[in-house]
Amino acid sequence: MMKKTNTNTILAGGLALAVFGAWSLGDYINGNLELLPVDRVPTNQTAVVAQPFDVKNLFPVWVASSTKTQDQSGESGSVDDLFASTKPVAPPMEAVVADMAPPVQKTDYAAVLASHMRLESLAVNGGFINGKFYRVGEDIADFEYPSGNRQVIPRLVEVRARSVIVAHGGKRTEIVL
Repeated sequence: MMKKTNTNTILAGGLALAVFGAWSLGDYINGNLELLPVDRVPTNQTAVVAQPFDVKNLFPVWVASSTKTQDQSGESGSVDDLFASTKPVAPPMEAVVADMAPPVQKTDYAAVLASHMRLESLAVNGGFINGKFYRVGEDIADFEYPSGNRQVIPRLVEVRARSVIVAHGGKRTEIVL
């Protein structure tokens, strides 16, 4: 019986030592983590500030004050009177025409091509445009665009000393190094 008691005592002491060791290790790690220099990374995001709850802005309903006398409860008229339907009045035609959206303007694809095409280097018979080599006379299918009911594919037509000429839709655009 003496051996069993010693074994239980040793196991209980070992368990207590393990718990104490784990606790001490956790405190040591937390203490060292608090000493690490942590800087806040600046961001371009702006903080969202909560606006106070305003029922009038949430439900913009306006009810004209009633000319009826108020009853003892302090309310005037009936609910039916407050929400009685009125005949809608059509706005004048000038206001309707003024509110119409302006006509859609056509896109200037020559300017779009010139701003998106990047000439990276030149060769005698072509050039690298946006990472791809195109020979004179070759279509630049990556910059295909719609024109009316057909698609226009720009074509490399000329190589100059420091630029290339791209023809598209009857126009010519110079892309400079």
